[in-house]
Amino acid sequence: MHYAVQIEVEIPGDAGELDELRSRGGAQILLEQLDAVVRIQGPDGAVVRLHAVRCLAHGRGAVVSAVAEAPSPEDAETGLRLTVARLLLEHEALDDWQVTGCRVQGPDGDLPRRAADPGTVPPAAPRAGSAGSEIDRARVRRCLLVHAPRLRAFGPEMFGLHDGAAPAPRCADLLAGSLLMGVYAFFDGLYRDLDALHRIGGGTAADLAEPQILGVLPEPVAHRCDIGFVRRFLLVAGTGAHRLVESCWRPPACLGEALAVRTMFRAAHDHLSGHALLADAAGYFEALAENAFAPAHLESLRLLDERADPLGGPHDPYAMSTWFTPADDLEPVHPYAYGPASV
Repeated sequence: MHYAVQIEVEIPGDAGELDELRSRGGAQILLEQLDAVVRIQGPDGAVVRLHAVRCLAHGRGAVVSAVAEAPSPEDAETGLRLTVARLLLEHEALDDWQVTGCRVQGPDGDLPRRAADPGTVPPAAPRAGSAGSEIDRARVRRCLLVHAPRLRAFGPEMFGLHDGAAPAPRCADLLAGSLLMGVYAFFDGLYRDLDALHRIGGGTAADLAEPQILGVLPEPVAHRCDIGFVRRFLLVAGTGAHRLVESCWRPPACLGEALAVRTMFRAAHDHLSGHALLADAAGYFEALAENAFAPAHLESLRLLDERADPLGGPHDPYAMSTWFTPADDLEPVHPYAYGPASV
């Protein structure tokens, strides 16, 4: 079974916040060391294998996330938690960092949250207004503010923020940082969907029990969305994500890329709303979609929301390829996504 495991690593509570150099440096050390781990020998001989490891720095430490292949959620959590704790002890630069908690997510959703010290176990899902909820919100907020400068393609005006408006404190930075979190969520989910298609021996997105990203496709499209389509979708999604960190914004070149970017936007909105960090987040992202996409792509995305196929019918052999046809010859798509020329 595969489980999503998240390990929280922080400096002691009485210590001041880390500067950006040390927090990012520590996160990079952890990431490099975990990337070198092939397998973990867990409790009672259980073997844990790690996939898709990433490490996100924040002002008090880092959050380690990984997909763990293990016999049980307990084995996945214990294996990764003990491995991270050992790495902290082995590196002098991290000797005052400590594991403060973890979360395991299986096919049925979140499992109980654990803390390093049994006397400090927080609830699995803190209620709004509780101390645990406020701590989580503060941590997520710091993370978003750290990532905000990485969004270079456009400014607050794309979210409908203009001079004279009175948004919440650091509203523009929270929106910018959330987009980077949306990118992480999108690619983690799409890689899981692709892995699931491989594990069931092919098939299409319609065969997946709980698709992470491909669930946005309406049924007529999902039944034709095979591994080849997902590979091409992954490539144009990479192009779309990279547009966010370029020096100016260029709209997606094809419908597949537009859908990927719009899904990233929605994941960003869910991240903000899920942690109650910004009121009226939906309005900001509606403005962003209106400003970020070409009118033709906006109409096609609207049809997708209505669970309709915006391109071709189910018997059109070229319908899926048209998802990767550039809308403008001056803005080409990746050659693998575009496909070979017909002869």
